[in-house]
Amino acid sequence: MNKPSPKRSKRRARLLRLAVVLMSVVFSIVVIELGCRVYLYFYSVDVIDGSEFWASCPPPFQGAPYFNEDFLKEAQACFKPVSGPEGANYLLFSDFEGEYFNIAESRRKTTDQPAGHTARILLFGGSTVFCHQVPDRYTIASYLQRLCNQRYGQIIKVENYGTPAMTAAQQTARLRSIPIGPNDIVMFFDGDNDIFYPLYNANVSGWLLDRGGHNGGPRKSAWFHQFLHPLAARLSGTSAIADVLLTICERQPPKHLATKDSRDRLLADMEEGYTNALLAARAHATSHGGLFFHFLQPNLFITSRPLSEYEEELILKDVRRWPAVDTVFRLGYPQLRNAIASAGALGLVSHDISNALDNRAAGQEVYLDFLHLNHEGNALVANAIFDKLTADGLLGEKLARLK
Repeated sequence: MNKPSPKRSKRRARLLRLAVVLMSVVFSIVVIELGCRVYLYFYSVDVIDGSEFWASCPPPFQGAPYFNEDFLKEAQACFKPVSGPEGANYLLFSDFEGEYFNIAESRRKTTDQPAGHTARILLFGGSTVFCHQVPDRYTIASYLQRLCNQRYGQIIKVENYGTPAMTAAQQTARLRSIPIGPNDIVMFFDGDNDIFYPLYNANVSGWLLDRGGHNGGPRKSAWFHQFLHPLAARLSGTSAIADVLLTICERQPPKHLATKDSRDRLLADMEEGYTNALLAARAHATSHGGLFFHFLQPNLFITSRPLSEYEEELILKDVRRWPAVDTVFRLGYPQLRNAIASAGALGLVSHDISNALDNRAAGQEVYLDFLHLNHEGNALVANAIFDKLTADGLLGEKLARLK
């Protein structure tokens, strides 16, 4: 029997070593994948997403007349962002028709609209105006519509232009794409996205579909987090390893918040951008004969009301997801108020209703995270908006001229 040549033997040995290495790599990946699955199973409280949290029926949903499995399924199905018109720097949402959620022409349905009308209220904002947490009837816009019907009869139609993740600058860009007339009242209800994107993410453009990741271009604390994030986001849901890596990447405090100089520069840029956006929106509305009103929204990080045990748990959950986000909001809100004051000196009519939820009944839970509300919270916000509108007299004067 012929012995294999030394050269052939070496080749076989190299192939054998390569096979052992490959098998070891595959085995290691399988073990790590299983380990990550075990980790996620036992540590789910720290990685639970919105849909899982809603399905647990937290206090704000308990007793809600709409809360059921069909509502939860529709809430998932209707959430389909698409890019805005060519050249636009904002997102829109695909049309959807259902029992609880209806979107047409990229606008969430407002219920109880009059068949005929002589004036419109165009309500702009982010997800807190879109109101993904409740059916059509319980959005801020729908509550506001019913308040208008009660006070003014069938002359005002409220339209919901809320779109998740929109900043004031993106709201202004969308406003410019909509025909505005002298019988229109434009209202912005915002603030939170104008901190989260420009300050927390250091991303003045806001969330765009080509940005990668759901945080609108997150800036991580090191280069390897920036490298891993898009890869982990792409594989998330199919691999537990990717889910854990994504969790790690997204739970790093943003690098740009590490120094005071960096924070101060971002705060100044945020304030200037917010001021400019609000003034530009007001100028556009008034140049077409309309009115413009602005409202600064509430959130749990800046409330003056003592937190309930449930609210403290919400804050802990959100801070685990976005480290230092509570600090960012407490730094950012005074700057937003400075921006409103600066714009007010130039004619902006703005109302700070960030305390609109502070006087609710004891034990009444309305927050589903640090800023999104249930139906009762939306009703309180709508009442606060309506009270301010009717108190300053401008809306009444406008409608009196239309009758």
